Amino acid sequence: MHWLDRLPNLNVKLRNLRFYNAIINTFMNLFPFIAIGAIVQALRQSVFMPDGFFASIYDIGHWLPFYRQTGQVLEVLQMTTIGLTALLAAFFMAREAASTFSEDSRAVGVCSLLAFLLFNFDYAAAPDARPTLLLNNFNFNNLFLGMLFGFLIAILYHGLDLLGKKLKRPIVRSLFNTEEHVKSIIPAALLLTLSAVCSYLLSLIPQKNLTTIFNSIVNLTISFSEQTLLFIFGITVLSTLLNFFGILGPLNLMHQNITNVFDVANLDKALSAKSLADLPHPFTVHTLYETYGAFGGSGMTLALILCILLFTNHKKLRQTAQISLFPSLVNLNPPILIGIPVILNPILLIPYVLSSLASMGIAALFIAFSWMPPAVYELPATTPPFLLGFLGTNGNFVALFVSSLCLFVSIMIYYPFVKRLEIYRLRHFTDESKEAA
Repeated sequence: MHWLDRLPNLNVKLRNLRFYNAIINTFMNLFPFIAIGAIVQALRQSVFMPDGFFASIYDIGHWLPFYRQTGQVLEVLQMTTIGLTALLAAFFMAREAASTFSEDSRAVGVCSLLAFLLFNFDYAAAPDARPTLLLNNFNFNNLFLGMLFGFLIAILYHGLDLLGKKLKRPIVRSLFNTEEHVKSIIPAALLLTLSAVCSYLLSLIPQKNLTTIFNSIVNLTISFSEQTLLFIFGITVLSTLLNFFGILGPLNLMHQNITNVFDVANLDKALSAKSLADLPHPFTVHTLYETYGAFGGSGMTLALILCILLFTNHKKLRQTAQISLFPSLVNLNPPILIGIPVILNPILLIPYVLSSLASMGIAALFIAFSWMPPAVYELPATTPPFLLGFLGTNGNFVALFVSSLCLFVSIMIYYPFVKRLEIYRLRHFTDESKEAA
């Protein structure tokens, strides 16, 4: 058996694990809200923000009626959908995990949601000030933390339930062996009280809350003291692997790294010499990863979407790709990451990492042989990815060709893995097999 054909079997084995199965079900529950939020975010950031790509090109803010008001409505929609991803993940994950323990899944889910809220308060220094809820801690970047938190709450709730039933005191035991809506009071009260106390204790340390502590542990601060090819490719692998596990990596496309000393030096040289030749730092995170290695988001997910649309007939895969296409065109990939899903899917791990490295390698080759200049100009984060090289080099057509080549190569890298994914879903999901037939 070819090693590629073994990948679907690995997925099957993972689905037998309680934690993994709960994750997949959580993704299914999250997908509608993530899809709505990502489409709204893509529309808002590209059209209804002054520095958005389409807003800048067409000067939309000066002629579209109710431009500012529409942007405000879209911002609220974004905040209450994809902006609450981690909070919803904590709820759904706890509910799914509790169902495997035969617990009251609704009560456990709500308990997890409330406990996660409690862990994300900012206790002001002033004694008379009220604690502030940190809404920014619930966005898609903290998806993994939300799921992990929900699973731990389900385990703790189950443990408290078992402990209560084993206690010899009749009054306590009776509380744990009564109606569902009553017996949840004790474990819920204990967990919420513990969460509130821990939240306050965490506020006494510099990181202040659970989310900040978690992100400080898993994320590395990029040092721009040196940017060699080895560093750029290495940090790309690290960031992509973290994204694969649902964790925000050190490379974030929504905040381009063009402000670092290397890209500033490139821009100064280009502006002073009025030429892109002989730039002091041809290889940087911006000139390689941001411009050619992350079309549609980390892992070249635009290539994955196009590969599905071009080469598969699987109804649900195609529907997910169609929904994910517009956000991906402005470098937002949450819908495809959890809709397929890509996150924690062993079938797609290799192309998810390899496609970015291959695209960056192609671009580095063309730059090294002076066949095209590096991209030096800063562009809106919502610029369609295949135009980043062209516009970033002030209209160099070789850069446009290289962008097209990178996209084509990435589609070909994804192709054999997408076909295995299609086979896996047809074999192991009865409802999808009937639809295909």
